Amino acid sequence: WKNGSGHAPANAPAMAQAMPRPSPGQWPNDGSPSPSPSPISMRERAGAERPSLAEVQAHAAKIGLAPWKAEDWFNEMEGCGWLDFNHRPVVLWRPMLVRVKTKWEADGRPSAPPGAKTPQKPNAAHGGPSWKEVSAYAAEKDDASKSATVYAASWFRAWEARGWKSKDGRTIDWKVKLSADLAGRGVR
Repeated sequence: WKNGSGHAPANAPAMAQAMPRPSPGQWPNDGSPSPSPSPISMRERAGAERPSLAEVQAHAAKIGLAPWKAEDWFNEMEGCGWLDFNHRPVVLWRPMLVRVKTKWEADGRPSAPPGAKTPQKPNAAHGGPSWKEVSAYAAEKDDASKSATVYAASWFRAWEARGWKSKDGRTIDWKVKLSADLAGRGVR
Protein backbone atom coordinates (compact mmCIF):
# COMPACT_ATOMS: atom_id res chain seq x y z
CA TRP A 1 0.00 0.00 0.00
CA LYS A 2 1.08 3.53 -0.61
CA ASN A 3 1.55 4.39 3.04
CA GLY A 4 4.24 1.69 3.25
CA SER A 5 2.74 0.03 6.30
CA GLY A 6 1.92 -3.20 4.49
CA HIS A 7 -1.64 -3.00 5.79
CA ALA A 8 -4.74 -2.18 3.81
CA PRO A 9 -6.32 1.17 4.57
CA ALA A 10 -9.38 1.18 6.82
CA ASN A 11 -11.65 1.99 3.88
CA ALA A 12 -10.42 -0.98 1.73
CA PRO A 13 -13.73 -2.95 2.00
CA ALA A 14 -15.64 0.09 0.80
CA MET A 15 -13.17 0.58 -2.08
CA ALA A 16 -13.56 -3.07 -3.17
CA GLN A 17 -17.34 -2.77 -3.16
CA ALA A 18 -17.19 0.45 -5.18
CA MET A 19 -15.20 -1.20 -8.02
CA PRO A 20 -17.40 -2.15 -10.95
CA ARG A 21 -17.90 -5.85 -11.57
CA PRO A 22 -17.69 -7.15 -15.14
CA SER A 23 -20.82 -8.48 -16.70
CA PRO A 24 -20.84 -12.15 -17.81
CA GLY A 25 -18.86 -12.59 -21.04
CA GLN A 26 -16.99 -9.31 -20.60
CA TRP A 27 -13.75 -10.98 -19.49
CA PRO A 28 -12.01 -13.62 -21.59
CA ASN A 29 -12.87 -17.14 -20.60
CA ASP A 30 -9.24 -18.22 -20.35
CA GLY A 31 -8.81 -18.13 -16.58
CA SER A 32 -7.05 -14.78 -16.82
CA PRO A 33 -7.60 -12.40 -13.89
CA SER A 34 -7.30 -9.49 -16.30
CA PRO A 35 -10.07 -8.11 -18.49
CA SER A 36 -7.59 -7.48 -21.31
CA PRO A 37 -6.71 -10.52 -23.41
CA SER A 38 -3.14 -11.72 -23.02
CA PRO A 39 -0.99 -12.50 -26.06
CA ILE A 40 -1.20 -16.19 -25.14
CA SER A 41 -4.99 -16.22 -25.01
CA MET A 42 -5.10 -14.38 -28.34
CA ARG A 43 -2.76 -16.94 -29.87
CA GLU A 44 -4.74 -19.83 -28.45
CA ARG A 45 -7.92 -18.40 -29.89
CA ALA A 46 -6.22 -17.81 -33.24
CA GLY A 47 -6.40 -21.56 -33.83
CA ALA A 48 -2.81 -22.71 -33.59
CA GLU A 49 -2.42 -25.82 -35.67
CA ARG A 50 -0.23 -28.80 -34.89
CA PRO A 51 1.05 -30.38 -38.08
CA SER A 52 1.69 -34.07 -38.52
CA LEU A 53 5.18 -35.41 -39.12
CA ALA A 54 4.20 -36.03 -42.76
CA GLU A 55 3.17 -32.37 -43.18
CA VAL A 56 6.44 -31.17 -41.64
CA GLN A 57 8.50 -33.48 -43.86
CA ALA A 58 6.56 -32.39 -46.97
CA HIS A 59 7.21 -28.72 -46.19
CA ALA A 60 10.86 -29.50 -45.39
CA ALA A 61 11.26 -31.13 -48.81
CA LYS A 62 9.65 -28.07 -50.41
CA ILE A 63 12.10 -25.65 -48.74
CA GLY A 64 15.17 -27.92 -49.04
CA LEU A 65 15.60 -28.97 -45.41
CA ALA A 66 17.10 -32.40 -44.67
CA PRO A 67 14.49 -34.98 -43.62
CA TRP A 68 16.40 -35.88 -40.44
CA LYS A 69 16.47 -32.21 -39.37
CA ALA A 70 12.72 -31.81 -40.02
CA GLU A 71 11.96 -34.91 -37.95
CA ASP A 72 14.31 -33.72 -35.20
CA TRP A 73 12.51 -30.36 -35.04
CA PHE A 74 9.09 -32.05 -35.09
CA ASN A 75 10.08 -34.31 -32.18
CA GLU A 76 11.42 -31.32 -30.25
CA MET A 77 8.16 -29.42 -30.77
CA GLU A 78 6.06 -32.43 -29.77
CA GLY A 79 8.17 -32.81 -26.63
CA CYS A 80 7.68 -29.20 -25.54
CA GLY A 81 3.98 -29.03 -26.34
CA TRP A 82 4.45 -26.80 -29.41
CA LEU A 83 5.74 -23.85 -27.39
CA ASP A 84 8.42 -21.53 -28.70
CA PHE A 85 11.57 -20.59 -26.76
CA ASN A 86 9.57 -17.94 -24.87
CA HIS A 87 6.99 -20.56 -23.85
CA ARG A 88 4.36 -19.15 -26.20
CA PRO A 89 2.14 -21.51 -28.23
CA VAL A 90 3.27 -21.90 -31.82
CA VAL A 91 0.66 -20.48 -34.19
CA LEU A 92 2.53 -20.51 -37.51
CA TRP A 93 4.89 -23.46 -37.76
CA ARG A 94 6.00 -23.06 -41.39
CA PRO A 95 8.00 -19.85 -40.75
CA MET A 96 9.61 -21.57 -37.77
CA LEU A 97 10.68 -24.45 -40.01
CA VAL A 98 12.22 -21.94 -42.46
CA ARG A 99 14.20 -20.54 -39.51
CA VAL A 100 15.33 -24.08 -38.64
CA LYS A 101 16.58 -24.41 -42.23
CA THR A 102 18.51 -21.14 -41.93
CA LYS A 103 20.26 -22.37 -38.79
CA TRP A 104 20.91 -25.79 -40.36
CA GLU A 105 22.56 -24.10 -43.35
CA ALA A 106 24.66 -21.94 -41.01
CA ASP A 107 25.87 -25.18 -39.39
CA GLY A 108 27.18 -26.35 -42.77
CA ARG A 109 24.15 -28.48 -43.77
CA PRO A 110 25.15 -31.61 -41.82
CA SER A 111 23.84 -34.79 -43.42
CA ALA A 112 23.09 -36.43 -40.06
CA PRO A 113 22.57 -35.44 -36.43
CA PRO A 114 25.72 -34.83 -34.37
CA GLY A 115 27.24 -38.10 -33.24
CA ALA A 116 25.29 -40.20 -35.76
CA LYS A 117 27.31 -42.56 -37.86
CA THR A 118 26.51 -42.20 -41.52
CA PRO A 119 26.52 -45.51 -43.36
CA GLN A 120 28.90 -45.58 -46.28
CA LYS A 121 30.82 -48.06 -48.33
CA PRO A 122 34.45 -48.60 -47.33
CA ASN A 123 36.49 -45.64 -48.54
CA ALA A 124 33.54 -44.29 -50.53
CA ALA A 125 34.21 -40.83 -49.12
CA HIS A 126 37.70 -40.88 -50.66
CA GLY A 127 36.85 -42.64 -53.91
CA GLY A 128 39.18 -45.49 -53.05
CA PRO A 129 38.78 -49.25 -53.13
CA SER A 130 38.05 -51.58 -50.26
CA TRP A 131 40.78 -53.87 -48.90
CA LYS A 132 38.94 -56.81 -50.43
CA GLU A 133 39.27 -55.26 -53.90
CA VAL A 134 42.96 -54.45 -53.43
CA SER A 135 43.87 -57.88 -52.05
CA ALA A 136 42.01 -59.64 -54.89
CA TYR A 137 43.80 -57.50 -57.46
CA ALA A 138 47.19 -58.11 -55.82
CA ALA A 139 46.50 -61.87 -55.69
CA GLU A 140 46.04 -61.84 -59.49
CA LYS A 141 49.53 -60.33 -59.83
CA ASP A 142 51.10 -62.53 -57.18
CA ASP A 143 53.71 -65.20 -57.65
CA ALA A 144 54.54 -68.14 -55.40
CA SER A 145 56.23 -65.90 -52.79
CA LYS A 146 52.98 -63.96 -52.14
CA SER A 147 55.05 -60.79 -52.02
CA ALA A 148 52.42 -58.78 -53.93
CA THR A 149 49.72 -59.52 -51.34
CA VAL A 150 52.07 -58.70 -48.45
CA TYR A 151 53.13 -55.43 -50.10
CA ALA A 152 49.51 -54.59 -50.99
CA ALA A 153 48.53 -54.57 -47.30
CA SER A 154 50.96 -51.77 -46.39
CA TRP A 155 50.29 -50.03 -49.73
CA PHE A 156 46.53 -50.03 -48.98
CA ARG A 157 46.99 -48.59 -45.48
CA ALA A 158 49.29 -45.83 -46.76
CA TRP A 159 47.01 -44.74 -49.60
CA GLU A 160 43.88 -45.00 -47.47
CA ALA A 161 45.49 -42.68 -44.91
CA ARG A 162 46.19 -40.16 -47.68
CA GLY A 163 42.58 -40.28 -48.85
CA TRP A 164 43.58 -41.86 -52.17
CA LYS A 165 45.06 -38.52 -53.25
CA SER A 166 48.43 -37.91 -54.88
CA LYS A 167 50.75 -35.17 -53.62
CA ASP A 168 49.14 -32.67 -55.98
CA GLY A 169 45.67 -33.49 -54.58
CA ARG A 170 44.33 -35.58 -57.46
CA THR A 171 42.51 -38.84 -56.77
CA ILE A 172 44.61 -41.76 -57.97
CA ASP A 173 43.52 -44.58 -60.27
CA TRP A 174 44.38 -47.21 -57.71
CA LYS A 175 44.76 -50.15 -60.13
CA VAL A 176 47.23 -48.23 -62.30
CA LYS A 177 49.14 -47.03 -59.22
CA LEU A 178 49.26 -50.47 -57.56
CA SER A 179 50.37 -52.13 -60.82
CA ALA A 180 53.16 -49.57 -61.23
CA ASP A 181 54.27 -49.92 -57.61
CA LEU A 182 54.26 -53.73 -57.85
CA ALA A 183 56.20 -53.57 -61.13
CA GLY A 184 58.74 -51.33 -59.40
CA ARG A 185 59.16 -54.09 -56.79
CA GLY A 186 59.69 -56.72 -59.49
CA VAL A 187 56.16 -58.19 -59.39
CA ARG A 188 54.55 -58.38 -62.84
